[in-house]
Amino acid sequence: MKREIFGGKHIFTEDEYQITITLRNIRKTSGSGYTSGYITIERPVNTRIFSGRVFLDDSNSREKMVRKSFERDNQISIDTWDRVIEMACIMAYEDQAAGDPPVILSQVNIDERSDFLLKPMVLAGAQGTMIYAQGGSMKSYLAAYLATVMMVNKGLTVGVLDWETDKYEWAKRLHRIARGMGIQAPDMPYRFMSSTLVDKADDINDWVSEKGIDVLIVDSLSAAMGGEVTESMPTINFFASLRIMKIPVLIIHHANREGTHYGSVYIRNYVRLQYHLMAEPLSDGSSYKLTATSEKANNLPSGMKKSWVVNFAISDPGKFTEGDMIKFSPYEEPPVQMSSQQIIENSLMTGPMRVQWLAEAVNMPEERVRIVLSDMMRQRRVIVRDDEQVELVIK
Repeated sequence: MKREIFGGKHIFTEDEYQITITLRNIRKTSGSGYTSGYITIERPVNTRIFSGRVFLDDSNSREKMVRKSFERDNQISIDTWDRVIEMACIMAYEDQAAGDPPVILSQVNIDERSDFLLKPMVLAGAQGTMIYAQGGSMKSYLAAYLATVMMVNKGLTVGVLDWETDKYEWAKRLHRIARGMGIQAPDMPYRFMSSTLVDKADDINDWVSEKGIDVLIVDSLSAAMGGEVTESMPTINFFASLRIMKIPVLIIHHANREGTHYGSVYIRNYVRLQYHLMAEPLSDGSSYKLTATSEKANNLPSGMKKSWVVNFAISDPGKFTEGDMIKFSPYEEPPVQMSSQQIIENSLMTGPMRVQWLAEAVNMPEERVRIVLSDMMRQRRVIVRDDEQVELVIK
């Protein structure tokens, strides 16, 4: 039987009987002590034979799967089903027990993976990106926008774990943002959450595997941890549960009264990229300027800023109508209006020059330049040298 491993996915192929077995999300369960995995058994004849969770090191669990497979496709003997399924489960179990194989770092193909899924906002790999802000700062709207961009432009599947609102609220966000981009809303997997992420880690892992999720959004951290964000061990356990999934995670979090992120220092330690989000209303009354500032970044300079203008065209916030949309646009700083004197000073920073050369350099009439230079001479900002070149006085 042939075996291939892609990340955390084990694929076994039995060519003689055309059986393909895929095992993923393999890990030791906290309750039973057994090692579980999500298994899919397929054949070209009946397509999918079986799909569900199995305990790899439990003979009773494997036997149930053998019987179900035989019931659904009895063209293969029950002994063959037993041999193939047991071999796949045991091999995957042994691989999991051994852990990821050690590697020689100099032999790692660095080009296999980019540092970012969406530069500079979302990291690639099994790493956490966190966006935190005060309430009402549009954190979830930004997350929904970034998710839509990743799904539409990158072809990724982004899943949402929601402890804050419900499916209707997230669906409205998604449709409004998609309309602002002029596209159809992408198919985004969603789960309404009430228990902590650690308590539901097995179910979440199954869901991630079943839906083929590439990126996960956690909205939001405090609720996902059951409010224990100030404690070290719950924080460590939370991030350990995320790391098992081996996919990028975008975490939404709240700020405290001082404006920094709320909770244990371990939160900052575990996330690899942290942004502080600020929302500022603009003068038109329907738009906001959103600015995300990096406060911790392993692959970016701290203090780097990314800004958007968010325009809300919503007729009634209480309900969803066909014309509703939310448009994100890159924010461009308005051009700085410089005085004639500032323009001339900047040009003279390159060195002394004659008046006619200066007029050409700053694109002003020579008469206008002479008037400004007269004022600057009275201010002792420039002098005229013996060779008739104007020189800036550096103070």
